Amino acid sequence: MRLTVPRTFSFYPEGFCDFSTVLSFFDWNPQSDHVEIDLSACANANFQALSLITLYCFFMSSKNIRVDIIPDVNSMYSPSAMWKSMGCKGWRKVLSGESDQFISTRYKPLFALKDNESFKSAISNVEIYTKNLGLEYEKTLRYVMSELFYNAMEHGVSVHKKNNRAIPPIVQYTWYKRRDEIQFIIADLGIGIKRHLEQSSMPFADSCEAIIEAIKPGKSGTFGASRPYESKNNAGMGLYISNNIIKKLHSDMHIISYDGSVHISPSDVTHKKLETPWPGTFVWLTVKLNKNSRFTYESTLSELRSAAEREILEKDSSEISKTLLVDIYNYFGRNAEVKPEAIAYRDKYILPAILEGKSIKLDFSGVVSSPHSFLNALLATPVEKLGMTAYKRIKVVNADSDIRETIDYIMDENTSSSH
Repeated sequence: MRLTVPRTFSFYPEGFCDFSTVLSFFDWNPQSDHVEIDLSACANANFQALSLITLYCFFMSSKNIRVDIIPDVNSMYSPSAMWKSMGCKGWRKVLSGESDQFISTRYKPLFALKDNESFKSAISNVEIYTKNLGLEYEKTLRYVMSELFYNAMEHGVSVHKKNNRAIPPIVQYTWYKRRDEIQFIIADLGIGIKRHLEQSSMPFADSCEAIIEAIKPGKSGTFGASRPYESKNNAGMGLYISNNIIKKLHSDMHIISYDGSVHISPSDVTHKKLETPWPGTFVWLTVKLNKNSRFTYESTLSELRSAAEREILEKDSSEISKTLLVDIYNYFGRNAEVKPEAIAYRDKYILPAILEGKSIKLDFSGVVSSPHSFLNALLATPVEKLGMTAYKRIKVVNADSDIRETIDYIMDENTSSSH
């Protein structure tokens, strides 16, 4: 099977931002054991778009599909020359080697985020671009990059099935000296933001809604299942602070996860659904290197943390007043299984709370078993009354897999007519 890279392979194909041309190129389920990627028809590309092809090569290799690159005429500014300058020709060695990296040119570097050493190498490139802008500016930009790198390294990996080695996220920088601007992309093939957040909350309507939720304070660890931030000062605020710093730098951030695209600009946050999804997450930033910026790193972080803490407190206070918390262990014991007790509690507390417009939070801490008959008696009627909004207004926490699967079944069964 041959995939022909289009004549323009860029995030700005018509002079304005559009990801559809790039994303529609990829075939993630090829009906062949050999894929050829043909660069010969491509006349205009940007480095970040081309770098995504390396992840595609990683993925195809993980499926035991052979990948070959067909070069173009290889002029000085051709896509083949760009591919070579990033060191992409060595993608097989990068994927299979424990510490092997792309051999790139200084101003167009590409990194595979495999370990602490690759993290240090990738983050150190900030110094090249910010050396004339002052230490405060450099520290601020490093903060944003390190948060995004940590997210990708902690949660944006998938397993290379041939040797059980992880497919690493990638980072690519490009410095546009004349515009005094850098662009960089952090991309992975992880589970995506929506699926991750839904591990600890009710389902989102779409990926855009999940991404917007992820940039709020208290939502760190957005790209995977665990928290990468250990310090108290950063817990739950990393991505929130990063996107606000981008605004203060008068720069742009695009977050793409599956079929959701969110654009964070200095003035607003906009979103759109993509026709062709990306099977993971990538973040693309354009940063203006403004020599006249007066940025104080510590005071900026302090200001943003204070704003985040206020927002979290306000949200918590609001949610407490609008939520019925049901401690299942406290009311029904270690084995929550008596059906009449479930019916009595439902009628006395849950249904009235729903009528008042409240959400329901069910905490299963300490509960080891709860059969279908009990859970159905407790939840079927409330779910039926709420319809599809049940997925937002009924939240289940600290439940083991059997209980959660049963509740998921009850939710699906009693909202099916709403689809």
